[in-house]
Amino acid sequence: MDNSYKKNINGIEYIVPIINRKSIDLDYKMIVDKKIREIEYCILDVGQDQLTHKAYYLSKELEKKGVKTVFFAADKTGLSDENIIKDKLVAKKIVFNPFKNAINYIRLIKKYKPIHIELYLDVMPWDLMFFVFYAKLKKIPIVSRCRGGEILNWTQHRKILRIAYRYTLRRSNIILIRELYMVDHIVKYNICSMKNVNFFHNHTPVPNEYNKLPTNIILYLNSLKAFRNPYMMIDIALELRKREMDFKFVVVGFTKGYMTAFDANIEETKFITSIKKEKLESYFELHNFSNKTYEYFLDASIFILPTDMVFVNHSLIEAMAYQNVPIIQKSNGGNLIIENEISGFMVEMDHMKYADKIEYLLKNKDVLREMGLNARKKILADFDSSKQAEKILEFYAKNLWDI
Repeated sequence: MDNSYKKNINGIEYIVPIINRKSIDLDYKMIVDKKIREIEYCILDVGQDQLTHKAYYLSKELEKKGVKTVFFAADKTGLSDENIIKDKLVAKKIVFNPFKNAINYIRLIKKYKPIHIELYLDVMPWDLMFFVFYAKLKKIPIVSRCRGGEILNWTQHRKILRIAYRYTLRRSNIILIRELYMVDHIVKYNICSMKNVNFFHNHTPVPNEYNKLPTNIILYLNSLKAFRNPYMMIDIALELRKREMDFKFVVVGFTKGYMTAFDANIEETKFITSIKKEKLESYFELHNFSNKTYEYFLDASIFILPTDMVFVNHSLIEAMAYQNVPIIQKSNGGNLIIENEISGFMVEMDHMKYADKIEYLLKNKDVLREMGLNARKKILADFDSSKQAEKILEFYAKNLWDI
């Protein structure tokens, strides 16, 4: 993967640095490691909507290197409490009360004296603007992390939310984006300056290689949002049934009504209705989001993501780390994660194309096994959390911590 992403918009070339391990300065790394051993560094992570495993993969890796993370987060799905206890996280919950949130935020800063604030935009606008105001008042650097919807759905946001986002991003020392389309949106809607924008993609721990036995399970592990085209699975299943294939779709991502802001409950109801209408119940297993997603990755052999925004979908790289063969749509950035026909397949947005690749893999177990191993190797090389932690540590030291 290159160390920058270039995009020409209206005749102007924007160059966004990519933070990845291939550009690590080993001599500087030794200086940073020594400094961290001498001084206790703490990051205050603010505004995540839930503390599932992927929310603190990087923090756990940084902790091994001597950098502590304290979380001030919401709990959208009700899964956070279990993880806070099990993984011994230092965390405080964001609640629907701006006064309490302000008090708790101030107390966390006074107690832990963070070296910088890691700020997500998944909170109420009045909370967000106060978090920024107080950090600037105390001269604490701010790193804003843009995950997706805050930029993608810019024109759909309420005016107060757009004001809060602009206020935050324009006062951030560093802005980390993780989807390629964000560059276009930031420039088009004049959200903030591009000079502080860097690209830091998703990452995942990579389990040890194991003898994965091929199965007929096709996994979809994501929320059922309309832009991910989950209904294509219905068409694929109908085609595979017509071909008399032995298969099972396992769909993990139901929310029990937690994500009403994204109309996820409506999409889920429509999806279930479609399955019943087509009499496909025996070909589908439906599950809520879980803290044990690795169990689904272990059981499956194929991972499907029929959306045009795949770089870098977290569940996609997790599935590949567990030797699942991905089938995704040909799209901008897909080739940066999948080597077509080597570590997965990139196809047209056509259910027949997806069905063809699934049939091919299910009928060729040796190919399925080999491509699964290649998928894991790709993630280990470019998307492993432990390696990304090395680079983000160097990046913060150079750009925020004055080391």
